[in-house]
Amino acid sequence: MHDGEIRADLGLKELIASFSGMTFLLVSLAISIANLKLHRRTGSSVPVILLGVVLLLATIATLAGYLWQQDRGSLYWMLGV
Repeated sequence: MHDGEIRADLGLKELIASFSGMTFLLVSLAISIANLKLHRRTGSSVPVILLGVVLLLATIATLAGYLWQQDRGSLYWMLGV
């Protein structure tokens, strides 16, 4: 493997890690929103759910901000642009 191939391989691994992390966060957010809608059935605490939603949104924003600064191509790819 040449130096350029190693860098490309690391870039692909970073893209996969970022994409999988963002996917996990978005699925977790969707589940939290569903739990908020069903909180009476599930007996969940609304303040705890809202805290989770806020923290998930902050984490998504942090990851998106990092990708905006470090690897816009990956962010554009994730957004389908």
